[in-house]
Amino acid sequence: MRKMRLMSLPAALVLFLFAGALTGCWDRGPSPQEQQLSDLKAVNENLKRDINVLQTQVAEVPAKVRAARLEADQWKVKYEQAAGTAAPRGGTLPPDLQKTFLEIAETGGPWTVGPTGSIKASSDLLFDPGKAELKPGGTDAVKAIAAKLKEILTDERVMLRVDGHTDDVPIRQSEWKDNLHLSMMRARAVVDALIKEGVPGAEMCAAGFGEWHPVAPNDSDAGRARNRRVELSLISVASPAPPAAP
Repeated sequence: MRKMRLMSLPAALVLFLFAGALTGCWDRGPSPQEQQLSDLKAVNENLKRDINVLQTQVAEVPAKVRAARLEADQWKVKYEQAAGTAAPRGGTLPPDLQKTFLEIAETGGPWTVGPTGSIKASSDLLFDPGKAELKPGGTDAVKAIAAKLKEILTDERVMLRVDGHTDDVPIRQSEWKDNLHLSMMRARAVVDALIKEGVPGAEMCAAGFGEWHPVAPNDSDAGRARNRRVELSLISVASPAPPAAP
């Protein structure tokens, strides 16, 4: 009887070890190759999600571009209408208003007096490269002059024209069609920001000139930087026609 028990011990041990293997008692986790495969699968799933997000964003770009172009066209019409109201004899600006307007450039910040009685700011200070959304510093710069402009534009003899300008470097990778389009949308962004600060939109118009009105040669970084600018100008508005005699 004792001999039979001793002979059955190895068999019992083998059975115990086999049962342990089946139940995972000695499971040491996945092998390095299995772990690497699992990691690669996770990376692949993340890439698929990123690709889906990018495809959705790309699909939305044409609609955004069409909307931006439509807005540019609308603001162009508004600008042309405003230009058509200019006084027929050149409409000299009221000296007191022009003086008050130029004093805006003396308050500091990015605004300086332009060469033709305008105030101007570098686009590099207002916008990120290739963008038409005011960056935080640009928004602050517009807010700083809004109150004074609002005061000036209560005078019915004047309107405010906002002009965008760029250098002559062609746009290659951007949502904008060309520099003219970018300059127009930057001018519009400044007008929109002024409207948010309470400046009456009916007393403003926006225009974009792209690279066509440089103030410096475009043959150097410094010259191109000077040409990237936004200019604000007061324009004289013709007095309303007197009522017809009865």
